[in-house]
Amino acid sequence: MIKHISRSRWNIPILVTAALAVALSGLPSATLAQGETEPDEEFDKLGKLYAEVEAWAVQPIGADFKPASLHDPTDVFNTRLLGIDPSTENRFRFRTGYRLKDNMGELMVTYTSMNHLDALNRINPGSFVYGILLPSQRHAGVFNDGLADAFLSEAELKTRDFRVDFYRDAFKGHRISSKWFVGYRRVIHERSIDATYFALAPNIPNLLNPISDIASETLFLRLKPRADTAMQSGTFNGRGLETGMSFKMNLGSSKKVWAEADFSLAVLRGKISSEYFSITHRYILRDSVSGGNFLYELAPPYDEFEQYENPSDPNSAAVAERIRQQNLRTGLKVESDPGASIAMEMALSLRWRVWKNLDLFGGFRQHYYENIGVDLRPRNIAPAGNQVTEGVDLVVNNNDATRELKSMTYEGLFFGIAYTY
Repeated sequence: MIKHISRSRWNIPILVTAALAVALSGLPSATLAQGETEPDEEFDKLGKLYAEVEAWAVQPIGADFKPASLHDPTDVFNTRLLGIDPSTENRFRFRTGYRLKDNMGELMVTYTSMNHLDALNRINPGSFVYGILLPSQRHAGVFNDGLADAFLSEAELKTRDFRVDFYRDAFKGHRISSKWFVGYRRVIHERSIDATYFALAPNIPNLLNPISDIASETLFLRLKPRADTAMQSGTFNGRGLETGMSFKMNLGSSKKVWAEADFSLAVLRGKISSEYFSITHRYILRDSVSGGNFLYELAPPYDEFEQYENPSDPNSAAVAERIRQQNLRTGLKVESDPGASIAMEMALSLRWRVWKNLDLFGGFRQHYYENIGVDLRPRNIAPAGNQVTEGVDLVVNNNDATRELKSMTYEGLFFGIAYTY
């Protein structure tokens, strides 16, 4: 059984822009009344080419990466989640188009690429205050209590947004003009996080100085707590149709500076692939020094580390020689699961005609993608056996899982240059 959780939200700037689009769409008659209609631009027989390059300082919102928590030993109600907040990155957006002669419309291709890689690390040897959140909770932490004294985590977001649109004039007045457009949109979004949790200085008897004089270095490496690890990833690949409107308002009589507003809406259908794996560890006791059969699982505080085979004879072999660490591995994978998303985009900007057909522009842009990410996690697991592969790994069965859908917003200021040829 897979439990689905979906979260979505409508951002205020997007709603404001939509309202502005509706309001401005009712202005044609009033606008045309202010003056004569602008004459169509003169075109040669082949039309005109258009290209622009834009630098966008984009900030992701809604990533919701939480690899660990911070516990307060003096107040159980003061546990805080530690999250990875993606940083603002400078990314490029490219547009190129062709305007048909006789004002028959425009073809426009737009490509946007976003990539954010961020990390969160905490180290506090001997102080086990970091909650292990990403791996399976079964035997998480050296003391099986889900705590570590250090962790390293990395999270990554990748988005590729490709659009092909056809524009036509909606209305054109003396100061205000508008265009509608329809087109095709494809979006690929990748979301991943991995984390490693350590026990750098655990309070385990004789861990740093094993009581056995035989193969002590080998014994130390065998008993040294291994790090718990986990990884979670999801990829959305969708395509669909989009529509929208763009508005232009001249500022001043020179017609060299104008304000612009753009709004688009796309409904995307596609596939979602997701993956999860986790490795935790436990100490077990075997029936012989060379390995042997599984006897039982050790429990904290691991008194067996400092015991002798013959308690009354310190010269007898150490029980620690028969202790092993066992990996507990669990994983889930879903391929080509049907998915749907709504993509909305809005932009408010100013444009300045610097020289002939050369423009400089800048403003604020926001992209919103609904249900574009996914977090896959096992919910209930059960052991499938005490020992497999000679006791190295412990297999667990995933009885069910949760699949939580995530929505993303990208927003920030942009500046660019455009040229019409």
